[in-house]
Amino acid sequence: MGLSAFMVTYSWTMVVLKLLGGAYLLYLSWKAARSAWAPHTPTQSPQIEAASNARAFINGLGMHITNPKAIFVWLSIVALALPPGSGQGHAFAVVASCAALGECVFFGYAIAFSTTVARSAYLKTQRWFNATLSVVFAYASLRLLMSRDVS
Repeated sequence: MGLSAFMVTYSWTMVVLKLLGGAYLLYLSWKAARSAWAPHTPTQSPQIEAASNARAFINGLGMHITNPKAIFVWLSIVALALPPGSGQGHAFAVVASCAALGECVFFGYAIAFSTTVARSAYLKTQRWFNATLSVVFAYASLRLLMSRDVS
């Protein structure tokens, strides 16, 4: 897509990306910390959850297909898997394989984490889980923002 040539020509873009990435990680840290210290709210009833499954699916799908990190990871996997001079058939096979892999992983997550055991475990550990994520995101942000190397 020409991004590497653009970034080589305009090296300041790496600094901007680094600052934006660090700010985003700080934002994620703040959200996780806020969630960790929020008052505990009881879970919804099964009737409410069943009525909103389609809406939850649409929200999750929208979140995943618009996630910039996921988009760039899949683009780089496709770029690495396609040798120079490969044809459309090879490109289609790589993209179809990536799509099938993604579907298996996310449907597996959906099945595994929709169980009563998984929900119960998450509800019991959610405060600690979010607090840990907050610390990890803050650490990663500070490491990124304090690094001198932008390459």
